[in-house]
Amino acid sequence: MKASSFAQYLSGFAVATLLVFLFFQSQVDTARHEKTLIQLLTFLEHDSQIRQQIIELHIGHKKNYGGIVAHQQKIHRLYNLFNTPDSGYFLGSSPALATLLKTLGQKIDQRFDAIETFKSENAVLRNSLLFLPKQVNDLIALIDQDQELDLADRLSAKFLLSRLSNDILLFNMELRDDFDAIERSFSPLQEELSFLLEQHFSNEVQKITAQARLIISLQQSLAKATEKAASKSVSQLVNQIYDRYNAAFRVREDRANQYRIWLFIVSISLLVYLAYTFFRLQKTSIELAESLKDLEFHKKAIDEHAIVSITDVKGTILYANQKFCEISQYSRDELIGHNHRIVKSDVHDDAYFKEMWNTVANKKIWHGVFANKAKDGSIYWVDSTVMPRIGDNGKPYQYIGIRTDITAQKTAEQKVQLLARFPAENPDPVLRVDPQGALVFANAASNIILNHWRIQLGEHIPDEWRNIILRVLVNNEREEHELKIDNVYFSILFTPIHSEQYVNLYARDISAIKRAEKHLNYQATHDLLTGLSNRYAFEMELEDTLIESQQRENTSILLYIDLDQFKIVNDTCGHIAGDELLRQISHLFEETVRDSDILARLGGDEFGIILSNCELKYGEQVAEDILNKLRDFRFLWGDKSFEIGASIGLVEINQLSDSIVTLMGDADVACYAAKDAGRNRLQIFRNDQAVSQHQEEIQWASRIPAALSQNQFELFAQRIKPLSPSPDSKMHYELLIRLRGDNGELIPPGAFIPAAERYHLMHSIDFWVVTQAIEILGQHLLKFPESEIRIGVNLSGQSIGNEHLLSYIPELLKKYQLDPSFVTFEITETAAISNLSTAVKFIRQLKDNGHYFALDDFGSGLSSFSYLKNLPVDFLKIDGAFVKDILQDPIDAAMVQAINQIGHVMNIGTIAEFVENAEVEKRLKLIGIDYAQGYHIERPRPLADILEQDAL
Repeated sequence: MKASSFAQYLSGFAVATLLVFLFFQSQVDTARHEKTLIQLLTFLEHDSQIRQQIIELHIGHKKNYGGIVAHQQKIHRLYNLFNTPDSGYFLGSSPALATLLKTLGQKIDQRFDAIETFKSENAVLRNSLLFLPKQVNDLIALIDQDQELDLADRLSAKFLLSRLSNDILLFNMELRDDFDAIERSFSPLQEELSFLLEQHFSNEVQKITAQARLIISLQQSLAKATEKAASKSVSQLVNQIYDRYNAAFRVREDRANQYRIWLFIVSISLLVYLAYTFFRLQKTSIELAESLKDLEFHKKAIDEHAIVSITDVKGTILYANQKFCEISQYSRDELIGHNHRIVKSDVHDDAYFKEMWNTVANKKIWHGVFANKAKDGSIYWVDSTVMPRIGDNGKPYQYIGIRTDITAQKTAEQKVQLLARFPAENPDPVLRVDPQGALVFANAASNIILNHWRIQLGEHIPDEWRNIILRVLVNNEREEHELKIDNVYFSILFTPIHSEQYVNLYARDISAIKRAEKHLNYQATHDLLTGLSNRYAFEMELEDTLIESQQRENTSILLYIDLDQFKIVNDTCGHIAGDELLRQISHLFEETVRDSDILARLGGDEFGIILSNCELKYGEQVAEDILNKLRDFRFLWGDKSFEIGASIGLVEINQLSDSIVTLMGDADVACYAAKDAGRNRLQIFRNDQAVSQHQEEIQWASRIPAALSQNQFELFAQRIKPLSPSPDSKMHYELLIRLRGDNGELIPPGAFIPAAERYHLMHSIDFWVVTQAIEILGQHLLKFPESEIRIGVNLSGQSIGNEHLLSYIPELLKKYQLDPSFVTFEITETAAISNLSTAVKFIRQLKDNGHYFALDDFGSGLSSFSYLKNLPVDFLKIDGAFVKDILQDPIDAAMVQAINQIGHVMNIGTIAEFVENAEVEKRLKLIGIDYAQGYHIERPRPLADILEQDAL
């Protein structure tokens, strides 16, 4: 390499390196910065919400801590994002920010400790406040019964007691912190009460005043706890982090701007240099471009007309143009690198090829005709010219072949030669016409055509056919046309014999083909049972109607009809009766619609009608006429009589309509809405709640299979806690399913389970849950065999009795070497009683395999206890509707107690759901419930997190 070239390469590399360096130094991630600032502001919002809810809890405006817990979890998650380098919100890149983040973590822990103290002291104060009014009311009742007190003292004492109670409650609600003032106002009340009631109720007065003083003390303590829990220290520190981070980003942004300036300067310099180089090369480039343009033009001209190939001296193909590929039916990759013998046919002998090779080897041009063989075995003819390409040594090193396709000419010649021998004996019509259109020959089979044209030999054929004669002679190309004589169809091939200046007409009878085409076309567009149009033809008509409505801005109506009682006829009398019913219903529909309307059977017992160019009111009238006729219609089969109804969905077709897919979908949605509303009625598609809900369910019906195939579902788990010592040491969790949305959000099961149940997709979800649960737990236990985790898997009613599932579960357990006792299955009470015998068999088989079984939502049925003795379950999960109000509703408490007693008599464990606070848990312990489950025990968490914690 020359020194100058090396220097150029080196300088180019240096400039490229400099540009790359300046480019990367000039980049700042503004989007990430903005996202981080938004998350910091979100952090401040959650902290503000916590302080606000603490104040509301203090004054009694709120009683539930769920909001605080939710904001605490979000603060924890955000804090972890700020500390995680891969999260996209990392703030610990500088020592100063890292120190502030560490301090923030300490402040958060202090704040959350203060919140726990606040919860405890607030609970004690609330209980004390609840007890004081009862004491006051009891004493007032005693005063009213005491006849020794005169009326004035009695009224004064009652007034003072009410005032005492109200002052204490008001003091708490107003968040006052002047405890000395309330003490000063409280003492005179106490003295006056003692004076009025000392002789009769001194003990009661002392208890009330002692309780009041206790409340004041608790209020004072709670005020301090509230101040700590609602402290602004966390927000102040986050504001400081916000300012520090924002300032650091601005410094980085300023530095990036300086690098951008340098990048601009270097880029402009480089562009100037490149422009100079470009202008130096421009003249040479123009000359080369002109030469290449000429060569390309010549090449294109040859390629458009000829078949071109280049081979080496051994015949190996080095180049093949598109024309060669098309006629040989081989791709370019199949031709290049192979010998030209790949297209050799058996038409020519070896001497023919030897003569060609000798000619080009002697540096001469060879011309001749070849018959080659295409990939499918067919023969094609080419007029070939092969030229040798001479090298510097004076010898050929390549051969260029230029060929013209003459297959059509050869085929025509062969046909003419064949027909010229036997035109008279040909069973098909054969005619010969001169350029003026005069008939010069016709065989006997041509009489049918001659009679139709009313001509004889020497006379001219009709003018429209004479024009074809002139055209094929001028173009020297064959043409094929059809002629119909009565019910007979002929295909006539006009073949020019240019050298003789006449045209041969070869006709053949294609009537059978035409009849077959007509029959196939009818079958393709009609329902063979009813004779109506089928779905394919209906959708074509619907497409035309939609286009017309969009172009002319008129309105048409689409009716989607689903028979309501068809399945009963099929199941009762068989498919022959069902087919006859469909035929009769089709005739009934045909009598209702106009001749211009389109009526089709879309499949099964579904029909579609397009009412062309009409208003909504007419469409409603037609639909109501159909419903009325169906109400009067009776289908008789043997000694049986059936009433038939229909649900009809109506959709307008107008210029606002989107597509036929949308129209059919809207009509289907409206039809199902009519079914849900009670059947045998009309539903016009509008965006009302019922239609929208069904449309949403249809969307879920297509989304759920996609989510299963893409593994978008996730398993969560919630702990089931024993309320008394248990010999079973395993940690029991119920598995819950969630769906991860396209934007990363978690979708609860209530959004998609109803659609899955409606469209019979629950068994697919159950299979996915069973597979994932056993696989994940099995792999976990293989790594950590000492783990004490048991999982509960919910099965839907659609999976009860599923033989495939029953055989699949043991295979899966065996694959992961998992003991069946680690898996408990749950079904709802409603699912069990809907098919009791199948449920009993299903449960027994799983229990025989070693699994535990739980009956979920127990108590929701109308006769829960009556069939419980038939269900061999291990646990009863008491319906949460009874558990959540157990403290307020004595009937719910009695129901829970009764279920627990029955369960223990039958040696069945009891589990209470919806345990939301400590008071409910305490009450359940007193009743004797075995297990508790709910947000108070533990909120649902990802199963992977639980197993990871278990591994630690």
